Amino acid sequence: MAVWGMGVMVGPILVPTLGGWLTDSYNWRWVCFINVPIGAFALFGVVTFLPSREPKPDAKFNAFGFVTLGFSIGALQAMLDRGEQLDWLGSHEIVIEALIAAVSFAFFLVHTATVGKKSFFKYELLKDPNFTTGTFFIFVIGAVMYAKRTLLPSMLQNLMNYPVATTGLVTAPSGAGTMVAMLFAGRLY
Repeated sequence: MAVWGMGVMVGPILVPTLGGWLTDSYNWRWVCFINVPIGAFALFGVVTFLPSREPKPDAKFNAFGFVTLGFSIGALQAMLDRGEQLDWLGSHEIVIEALIAAVSFAFFLVHTATVGKKSFFKYELLKDPNFTTGTFFIFVIGAVMYAKRTLLPSMLQNLMNYPVATTGLVTAPSGAGTMVAMLFAGRLY
């Protein structure tokens, strides 16, 4: 797990540095364009190395559960992203996004409770205390770790007037510290 976590932490180390350099040198759009060759390489790896197998005849995809959860998360994200700029519930857009998020999530919960084993989300997992505790702690870790990673670049650029490339270089070492900590956490466990 620690080795996998170290691989995940390569992103927070490289992305701010590479993204800052691309934005400074070229344009912010290049941050999106850089994903095209990486995605093509990943697709090639999946097609080449993963074995093909027949789908299970009894496995069905719950499209309604997936769509309602997707709408609720998407609307909530849009509301939280734009709320401060649009005066929160004083804006019609934010109110609409809040309503879409609430109604979609309500549909998701009712659908999940009534559809049984065909549900998109297996709520039986929440009855396992180990799973529930682990999910709670990874939520706390994610909130602490990624909230800082989201807010720090804005603070450095807007309040401290750092250039974009310098902001990337300043934020990269925190990912390195997390990666080293994951290495030792795996050994301690």
